[in-house]
Amino acid sequence: MTDSEEVPINKVLLFASLREAAGSGAVKIAASNLQELVNKACEEFGVEFAAVCERAVAAIDGETIPRSEWHSTLLTGAEEIALLPPVSGGSDYAPETGERISAAVLTVSDRGFRGETEDTSGPAIVELLESEGFEVIATDVVPDDESQIAEKIRGWADFQTARLIVTTGGTGLGPRDVTPEATRAVLEKEAVGLGELMRRSSDNPRSALSRQTAGVRNGCLVINLPGSRAAAIECLVAVVGLVDHAIHAAGGAGHEAPSR
Repeated sequence: MTDSEEVPINKVLLFASLREAAGSGAVKIAASNLQELVNKACEEFGVEFAAVCERAVAAIDGETIPRSEWHSTLLTGAEEIALLPPVSGGSDYAPETGERISAAVLTVSDRGFRGETEDTSGPAIVELLESEGFEVIATDVVPDDESQIAEKIRGWADFQTARLIVTTGGTGLGPRDVTPEATRAVLEKEAVGLGELMRRSSDNPRSALSRQTAGVRNGCLVINLPGSRAAAIECLVAVVGLVDHAIHAAGGAGHEAPSR
């Protein structure tokens, strides 16, 4: 990069202890590569932040970047960058018992179900959850059909396939966007605050048009995310720190709730 070229301004999503040390879940840092970005973040946010960063995980557009490639990973300012605390011996989301919370990810998309488009949100969510210590044990793709969405959520929850169910897609205002309706139809209790928190977490004014919700069924926490990969990751970052407590509060339904 020459002196005449501008250094890109990059939006960085921060998880758990990194977010606490920085005092914000999303920051903007000028840097031309990933290593420079991390170094500047450590300088700006202090010793505690830097200590966690020594073992942190970095992801760009939902894909984990090996530490050895940080310096060679160039940035343009258009990427969705996330910094996460290490899962082993430091994740704020891993239960103190050492138990990994089981999770299932459901992609809702007519075109994805028909194989006409590649599902990018689902795999990105899986990778992010696994990097945070969750055990993703089931994934599936269903069309934008209220009965099929509800049936899949109900089945996963009632047979205790997973204690966390994350859906992606179908949360907008289109005539085929029915994921929130399907979710509410099977919830025992709705956690409206999680949907509100996800919408507030975005600096995109269009997030107000997203209708995702969350709630519990049979001790299982269900969270709707938007269909866009970037928006899904941004929303998940906003609420993932509350998952363990929400499941504990819901009672576990046949599982021993993790202690915090």
